[in-house]
Amino acid sequence: MICEESFRAVVREIGQQVEVWRDGVLLGTGYAYLEPVFDREDQFQPTDLGLRRRETQICYGQAALPLDPAPGETLVKAGGDTYRVISSHAVKEGPYRIFWRVCLEWREEDEA
Repeated sequence: MICEESFRAVVREIGQQVEVWRDGVLLGTGYAYLEPVFDREDQFQPTDLGLRRRETQICYGQAALPLDPAPGETLVKAGGDTYRVISSHAVKEGPYRIFWRVCLEWREEDEA
């Protein structure tokens, strides 16, 4: 499909390689473009121990990435950071998936 091929070429040029994990199992790798979202809410949230970083990203990922909503915790690892998948939506043209639009939240490595 032409649209998917065009998206794949663009995301390989401006994006980065990512890994998709679900419940500790590597499901796949591919390319995605991550864009920070600063205007929606505070980037730091109060906790019992002080402030915690809350970084939200919008991710545009290749159609082949296994980002479909499924039970379990889905993580995206990109550039040394780990993000928890909050929601995912397949962008389609007719019956064909062109790319994924995913909302991610930064996750500290020591979070269980």
